[in-house]
Amino acid sequence: MSDDKYYKELIDTENENLNARLGWLLTSQSFLFASLAFAWNKESTLAIIISAVGCVISCSFGIYLKCSIMAFEKIENAAKEDGCSMPMGLGKKDIPAWWHYLMPWKVVPIVFALAWFLLIIYSALKLLKA
Repeated sequence: MSDDKYYKELIDTENENLNARLGWLLTSQSFLFASLAFAWNKESTLAIIISAVGCVISCSFGIYLKCSIMAFEKIENAAKEDGCSMPMGLGKKDIPAWWHYLMPWKVVPIVFALAWFLLIIYSALKLLKA
């Protein structure tokens, strides 16, 4: 197998893993938000627990997705060292540097974690008022 084909397969595999991880994150968050909707007016402690679970899962997936990005970078560096002629990261060079922070694998876990954290605070304050 040529080096180009080897690195292409590595990138394809890691890309599939990244897409699956994003799908798992969005699915888990959807179920948790649906659970929160059912628990919202019933008992505030349950809302706090669901929100805490959502926050932890978001942070965990954020780390998990960061590992995927690090794997892409390792593959790219190894391919360069082996003199691979296949172009890597074509789109990365075409956008402003700050746009990289808005990529879904970077921003989505942070947004979900922040939303859950704010819901924890809101639920706790609601519980204190009651």
